Amino acid sequence: LETTGQLDGEGKRKGTNSSSAGRYHTNWLNMMYPRLKLARNLLKDDGVIFISIGDDELDNLTKACHEIFGEENLVSVVSRVAKRTSDKGTHFRPTKDYILVYAKNKSELQEFGVKKVCNPADYKLKDDDGRQYKQSGASLYQPSLDSRPNQRYYIEAPDGSLIIPPGTIFPDSKVDGEKVKPLSNSDKVWRWSVDTYKLNRHKLIFTKGSPKNPLVDENGEQSKWNIYPKVYLDEDEGATLHPEDIIYDYPNSQGTKELLALGIPFSFSKPSNLIKYLIEIIQADKKALVLDFFAGSGTTAHAVMLLNAEDGGDRNHISVQLPELTEENSDAHQAGYKNIADISKERIRRAAKKIKEEEPDYDGDLGFKVFKLDSSNIKRWEADFDTLEEDLLGAVDYIKNERSSEDVLYELLLKYCLDLTVPIETRTIAGKTVY
Repeated sequence: LETTGQLDGEGKRKGTNSSSAGRYHTNWLNMMYPRLKLARNLLKDDGVIFISIGDDELDNLTKACHEIFGEENLVSVVSRVAKRTSDKGTHFRPTKDYILVYAKNKSELQEFGVKKVCNPADYKLKDDDGRQYKQSGASLYQPSLDSRPNQRYYIEAPDGSLIIPPGTIFPDSKVDGEKVKPLSNSDKVWRWSVDTYKLNRHKLIFTKGSPKNPLVDENGEQSKWNIYPKVYLDEDEGATLHPEDIIYDYPNSQGTKELLALGIPFSFSKPSNLIKYLIEIIQADKKALVLDFFAGSGTTAHAVMLLNAEDGGDRNHISVQLPELTEENSDAHQAGYKNIADISKERIRRAAKKIKEEEPDYDGDLGFKVFKLDSSNIKRWEADFDTLEEDLLGAVDYIKNERSSEDVLYELLLKYCLDLTVPIETRTIAGKTVY
């Protein structure tokens, strides 16, 4: 990069990867591949990674992730409605992007889940014991199910008639719930197996009068009855469902409004509620560690703090962002943010302050520490025969110039594999500061 003039005086990249470059996709993959490789190494055995991507690099990213994580560890390719546009685009109006989901080891990844949304006012009916319920929107008979012997049986209706989905009739069968073996693939079945029915027959509602009623009686005549399961409020309130592989609820416009409210000038930020949703669905431990390789405006850190404030969690976050320079004519640059990392830090500060204002009773940790990747604070011993005396004298002061005591302290923490967020006590002993 130095040879080709792609670095400035501070050793930082000039410009971005232009789509007109002959090695556009290669450049992008060269940037992503080592990060993905490192990401897999850092994941816990039951860890999962979410990677946001657009149409242009979806195919390349999938190939790279198949190689690094293994095709068998692909969890899903989630589509997300990112924006509602006017008549932009050439052939289609672009509205979506994707989130690739990979596990380090899919066999160890627990199932995802979202809380079922229910309105107590919809559960207007009550059992004799006062338990609230509503009628299921789907009948016990589902025509699309394949024939299964243990799901084809007679059910006794309130008038004493025996009813069954369309198919082979067994007129001699008079026992409620008796299993009957289908004779052909045209025989239809109930949603429940016969054993499930016998345990839960008290949870059924019989209704009359549907002209589309497909059920028949033991004589093969159309029955006047429909059967629907009861849906109980107490079961729904604690239920979880697998999340859909399409996300509709968190368009980028939410992220834009969020940053405007915080006074942060940054374009194309993901909404924090999207990241919070992804953290929630994996049902991870409330002490989970969340790492973001492309911090941008600090959305992931904001999302983790929000979720902790909501459920009392103690999740930690690590945000990684290169000090990529902001464009001189951009709003961010004019506001004093010389690089994107500065924006990330200020977003986290303001988000933490806002959370504290909105949740005054929350006493969780909203602080964070900032570290910069750098060389060792200790001078490297590189003695040369011709300059040995000078090298020896230079080694008397073995800490590099302009390095502080705190710099040395944190290098020692790293070398001793101690957590960089441990509390640190300062004492003065014999006139010296001791940590």
